[in-house]
Amino acid sequence: MNNTSKDHVSQITDESFRSFIKENNKVIVLCVRHNCPYCNQYLPIVSTIAQEMDDTSFAQINISKNKKTAKNLNIRIVPTLIIFQNGKVKKGIIGMKSKGTTEKEIRLAFANTFW
Repeated sequence: MNNTSKDHVSQITDESFRSFIKENNKVIVLCVRHNCPYCNQYLPIVSTIAQEMDDTSFAQINISKNKKTAKNLNIRIVPTLIIFQNGKVKKGIIGMKSKGTTEKEIRLAFANTFW
């Protein structure tokens, strides 16, 4: 895992995925393929949101190289954002969304205490 101050989004792998989820209370994981143009367009949006959400840890995982995690999360479409809280999946957001829509979906997922 490395976290750059430029984008606030850590790179994770199959090996680091579980520990990243367990070590952080609120987590957003962006599942991408590096040859996916929508993923490349969505990353700056997610990065901007990450800069604004100090209480949430953000990461991205390349599912082409990390097939175990992709299979475990049942990722078939990219980009997909998976929202975790306390180690459990709260919500998945499939496809590229606007910054406003993404922020709203994240906040609603964390506000939902019924899961």
